[in-house]
Amino acid sequence: MASSAIFLLFSSSFLVLLVLVTSDKPRVLCPTSSCNPNGPSIRLPFRIRGLQDECCSYPGFEISCDNQGQAILHLPHSGDLVVRSIGYADQLISLGDPDGCLPKRLLATRSFSSDLASASSPFLAAAYENFTLANCTWNLPTDLPGTLITCVDCLDGAGHMAVVASTDDLLARWLFSDHRCYTWTVLVPETVSFRENITEGVWLKWDRPDCRSCEAMGGRCGLKSDNGSSVVKCAHYQGMLPM
Repeated sequence: MASSAIFLLFSSSFLVLLVLVTSDKPRVLCPTSSCNPNGPSIRLPFRIRGLQDECCSYPGFEISCDNQGQAILHLPHSGDLVVRSIGYADQLISLGDPDGCLPKRLLATRSFSSDLASASSPFLAAAYENFTLANCTWNLPTDLPGTLITCVDCLDGAGHMAVVASTDDLLARWLFSDHRCYTWTVLVPETVSFRENITEGVWLKWDRPDCRSCEAMGGRCGLKSDNGSSVVKCAHYQGMLPM
């Protein structure tokens, strides 16, 4: 009798544990896709409109493919931006201009702060840095050691060279004054981990959903259910595990 009671108790405990574990497993692992073979991999929390199910993304993470095969993310105030890369482990996304002239977009908006402060956008800036865009009467040297001047060819419509530099670059500021440059200051999202030439792209981050610990373990986030729930849990390729 005693052994039967112990067996029943062990069996009941095992069943309860099994229910708890299996109920916590993700039921949906959304497939990975891309707009072109060389483009960034798109997966939860992002989805490509028309290629992946609506339940496979979070609000604000929807991506579309343009006629050039570029992955496009729309921000409410900044408009359409091309997705250059996505770091799922760090939850960072690099964005550029679809026409290849991000400084022109920066001049129009002066910053991404309207989007990043918007409740409708899930993206944030890891940090900000001020940069100066300049249109100069005479061409500036861009190969001086110790300075951060970069030529921006796509803004050179008036026959003058437009350049960009950090506002902390004292030599650049002197050159701007000496070469009679008209300047604009723009506030640009930056990240210490992935610094990038702002003529090409900027980095934003997202905090929710948070899958960083799952990615660090070699796993991927999946949806808790397939009924439109936005709850995510961690899954491993070698069997499902709770987060």
